[in-house]
Amino acid sequence: MPAYGSRPEQEWARDTHNYYYWADKGAVCDKPLTRVAKALKENIYWYTLNQGRELPSLSVVSPDAEVACRISKNASGVLTLFADNRWNYPEIAWGNYCKALTALPCYGQIRIILGNNHHNMDR
Repeated sequence: MPAYGSRPEQEWARDTHNYYYWADKGAVCDKPLTRVAKALKENIYWYTLNQGRELPSLSVVSPDAEVACRISKNASGVLTLFADNRWNYPEIAWGNYCKALTALPCYGQIRIILGNNHHNMDR
């Protein structure tokens, strides 16, 4: 990974370091996720995490596409999956996209599937 201030070797979506949040270290762990991997995916029907064909995958299925999913990795390298139907962007509430959420609990349903063969599953 290039040092702070030097030209990146890859496109921004494939970047793994954020010097604003993590200073000279650039990341919270030794093998951080790329921006595209950890970004929130909104209004999904089917969200799958996998590490290749030989290892089990984990899928979140939402019949009405009212769910958003993202993953995060902590300093120990532990992955956390977030699946939520009530997301917001309060930090950009300057006239940009920002939902008016009330303090209600999450609702609806999702199905979580763990397995190797996700091609034969009903959607």
